[in-house]
Amino acid sequence: MKIYYINLDQSTERRDWMESQLSVLAGDDIQYQRIAAIDGSKLSAEEITTHTHSLSPNQLGCSLSHRRAWELIGTGADEYGVVMEDDILISSLAREFLNNDQWIPPCTGILRLETTNSKIRLLSCKGGGIMNNLKYELCEFLFNYGTGAYVIHRDVAKYLQNKYNKIPKPVDLELNDPELFKGEKPLHGQHIIRLQIDPGLAIQQHCYKRRFLPANAEVSIMADYSQKTVFNQNKLGRELHRLTDLQQWGKAFSKLFSLPFVHKYPKRKVIPFAE
Repeated sequence: MKIYYINLDQSTERRDWMESQLSVLAGDDIQYQRIAAIDGSKLSAEEITTHTHSLSPNQLGCSLSHRRAWELIGTGADEYGVVMEDDILISSLAREFLNNDQWIPPCTGILRLETTNSKIRLLSCKGGGIMNNLKYELCEFLFNYGTGAYVIHRDVAKYLQNKYNKIPKPVDLELNDPELFKGEKPLHGQHIIRLQIDPGLAIQQHCYKRRFLPANAEVSIMADYSQKTVFNQNKLGRELHRLTDLQQWGKAFSKLFSLPFVHKYPKRKVIPFAE
């Protein structure tokens, strides 16, 4: 599987950070490529209205950057590709997972590699095993946020690339929308499953216990690493936006909770990071 990491041109420290991690992981059998991220603050009003009616410039820039990666994966030779953002720590145990796709269950459209320190309700288990001395499980999940690191099927990447004339929501909400594939079977005519790996193989800086990004790397707008208890205005606005979306998803969630398999996995858990 080829890895595509998203990085703004001006974020040279983050680029160096990702290159240093990926060069160690890659060896001769893992390819990776930088995707020049789209800076939402530099989009014109016309460009914004062309693509969305609801996203902020930064949200739109992030979504369009991921779509650049989807376009390359959708036209590539590999069945699966990996998308990463540039503020993640990659597990030292990730190499065996990234150099092949044989461990991925059939009909998997999207597989989350990251953990976020937020509780997630795991549903039915679709696979697992031991790789590189790491015992792991692959489970369906109710919903979660974050697009720091995930695997995506080539046909699903094509589908998402062409799905909307307008982008209705931030990319992490889009990928986790219970209605995303409703009535659609873009993967060989099969129902698509979305999976979470437990433990996680990547984690974003604002979710981790200590700082790993270089000292000169810019601080994410999603968190203040020096004051972890501060719930800043940007994050509050984003969470309020998500709560509005959750209200719209209520019917879908209530249907899921009524299914028998949900009661086999009644607990919400924090997915640990595979150090």
